[in-house]
Amino acid sequence: THAFVKRYGSPPEKYRMYASGCVSPRPDLSRLRDIYQWTGGIVMQPRIETRPRFFVAGYALTTTNVGGENNRAIPAFWLEYIQSGKGGRLKQLPGLVSSAEYGLCMPTDPDADTFTYVIGMQTEDPDAARAAGLYVAEVPEATYAIFTTPPAEREAFSEAIQSAWRYVYQEWFPQSGYQFAQGCADYEYYGEDAGCAKPVCQIFIPVVRA
Repeated sequence: THAFVKRYGSPPEKYRMYASGCVSPRPDLSRLRDIYQWTGGIVMQPRIETRPRFFVAGYALTTTNVGGENNRAIPAFWLEYIQSGKGGRLKQLPGLVSSAEYGLCMPTDPDADTFTYVIGMQTEDPDAARAAGLYVAEVPEATYAIFTTPPAEREAFSEAIQSAWRYVYQEWFPQSGYQFAQGCADYEYYGEDAGCAKPVCQIFIPVVRA
């Protein structure tokens, strides 16, 4: 595990969650930068920023990356969340910071095959959320590499996000000088304008210097 983190910037369980099934060679970032600039790809250099602890109230799913199960379970979880109107009910919760949605991967246990994925909204009143029967995720303070996906048509939005995750783990981490910060949460942030014709997503990866 230590050797894998040293070379690829993330522990194997995180790599399996977001990258392909094969370990990629070290990339030529100068060539990739040219490709992404010409094809309108994701932002090559992320913004590095420290964020304080915060809380997200919502709904939780326990899943695993074994056999790619998370790649099936999480989209199905989002579909059920949308179709059941859970987002509308969340917006009625007291103490919300905004109605922007998060997709959180909470810190994983390296000895377990499962992890918790949370769909929710930021709250300043976690007790009220718990009283309402919601799952409350405590996101610890961390320094993040923040990537932004390019504007995409609604039907291509999911693929744009998945491509960004693959880029981060297969291409950015190995040459970045950063490693994934253990014990922290990584997440997707969908702004309040996520319902527009060409939405974007911000991806927050907790990092430390390698």
